[in-house]
Amino acid sequence: MFKRILVPTDFSQASRMALEIARQSFPGAEIKLLHVIDEDTPPCESCVREQLEALGGGEFVYGNPAEQMMEMVKQWGADLIVMASSGQSGLGGPYYTSVAEWMVRESPVPVMTVKTPPVLA
Repeated sequence: MFKRILVPTDFSQASRMALEIARQSFPGAEIKLLHVIDEDTPPCESCVREQLEALGGGEFVYGNPAEQMMEMVKQWGADLIVMASSGQSGLGGPYYTSVAEWMVRESPVPVMTVKTPPVLA
């Protein structure tokens, strides 16, 4: 059903879980792993490359996470996004509470969100 799946990652546990769910749920699909680097705080690019390679490969771009994910959906022709929902406030757009919420509302393709279970102490 889905042939090209975009999986954004921030290297968190939730985004790693989203990648595993995408791989297990859609074994025949092509998966593109994407990391978006905020232009205001550029990290060590070689560190990002190493982390992407450890997850099986991927690419990174600079910019606003939501805008760059939307651009990748259009450029690459993704037909599904599988992403973590972490509740990062204010990153998606002016009236949204998270990038995931913004993508669910604005994406031209379906978005599957993955939330990690709470850690019980």
